[in-house]
Amino acid sequence: EVYEGEWKNDEKEGQGEYIWKDGSVYQGEWKGGMRDGKGKIRYNNGDIYEGAWRNNVKKGKGKMTYANGGVCEKEW
Repeated sequence: EVYEGEWKNDEKEGQGEYIWKDGSVYQGEWKGGMRDGKGKIRYNNGDIYEGAWRNNVKKGKGKMTYANGGVCEKEW
């Protein structure tokens, strides 16, 4: 696992990119060490979520684009 980005008080804070061992990648905003704000994640299965995050979970307006071509836009 690799994180490249901004830090504050030894926690991920601001803009950054995180790559998991399985190949999933998150690029976006961090707060208090968690995904928080606007961001985009590409899961290792090809699905992509782009939108709002709060405390490491999808929260607010976002768009999920599935590897099979399906698209879902909604409030999470």
